[in-house]
Amino acid sequence: MKVIIFIFLAVCPLLLYGQIPNGEYVSLKTSYKNNTLNDNNFIEESRFNISIQFDEIASNSKIIIQDIRIPKKLLMYEIIKEIDYPMKNDSINSYKCFVSHINNKIVTTVTFHRNKRNQINLLISDNHSSQMFFNLLRQ
Repeated sequence: MKVIIFIFLAVCPLLLYGQIPNGEYVSLKTSYKNNTLNDNNFIEESRFNISIQFDEIASNSKIIIQDIRIPKKLLMYEIIKEIDYPMKNDSINSYKCFVSHINNKIVTTVTFHRNKRNQINLLISDNHSSQMFFNLLRQ
């Protein structure tokens, strides 16, 4: 019995390593890259509130981002499905998402990356642009 408990305790953190837990986060730095207009690119240090809600039913899973300077304009992404890459590893999780804060629901990719210091970064990207939110801090 002790062996089973030991194995469970040893393996459980490895299984949880790749998981992004539900909850409220804050990012204090972002970068934006426009693939066609370089003049629109920026790096900014500002507070962003980020809510991550995963559900067993993909369409009930959402990521919401709030720039505290524009509190009523929420960026909302509804997860469609997880993207399974051939060379996938535990430090990267990517999802196809509907962008639900605009009228025409375009599809984008949301990627969570856990770096070597165990910090989570969030990348939102499509064919036109990408935005990274650095070092998500759990609230």
